[in-house]
Amino acid sequence: GADCVLALSQTGTVYGWGNSEYSQLASVTREMQVNVSHILDLRPFVPGKIIDIATTGTSGAVVNEAGDVYVWGYGLLGLGPR
Repeated sequence: GADCVLALSQTGTVYGWGNSEYSQLASVTREMQVNVSHILDLRPFVPGKIIDIATTGTSGAVVNEAGDVYVWGYGLLGLGPR
């Protein structure tokens, strides 16, 4: 990703750090800049194991084992400014 980073472990745990200006990391912090990785608990939003991830400068996306894609953040791939 550009300035928001996601990492995926082999067990499906998602870690995030970097820029959160558009709420990319809002599930763990309200800070706009995060300099250490945090586990993003996406279980309330994404059913099943996460098998793939992606980021842009303003949004994040995950794919679960059923092939469903979940996005958040800002812009075309996110949820907008609110």
